[in-house]
Amino acid sequence: MNFECTTRSNYFRVKDEDAFRAFMNTVSGDDLRVLEEHRDGQTLYGFGAFGCIDGVASDNEDSDEVDYDAFLSGLQSHVAEDDAIIIMQAGNEGLRYVVGVATVITTKDVQYINIDDWAVRKAREMLHSDSWETQLDY
Repeated sequence: MNFECTTRSNYFRVKDEDAFRAFMNTVSGDDLRVLEEHRDGQTLYGFGAFGCIDGVASDNEDSDEVDYDAFLSGLQSHVAEDDAIIIMQAGNEGLRYVVGVATVITTKDVQYINIDDWAVRKAREMLHSDSWETQLDY
């Protein structure tokens, strides 16, 4: 069975539109699309993929490798100071694995939220039991 996923961001503002578009042209992903929306005289950007985003191409011309951390740090350098990029990814491998992850990116930080971790924390809170455990993938 293959892992199937979808990736999408929110709409966000960037510091330099031309530089952002050039950066996104270096990003590798499954059917990656860069989106634009115009609101209140501003251009907002988003992106998505019918699959995973692999990262940006290596600087080494002889390599086919991509770097996801370089993708995240690149986004950090492009997002407007008072805005955030939220990348949401959901996927599954049949009924064996069902995952959801959000990555929140600002110019100062990158943080992840995993739906599995969140759900277990929420169940423990609702059960008033810090030791409650379960198995979410099987």
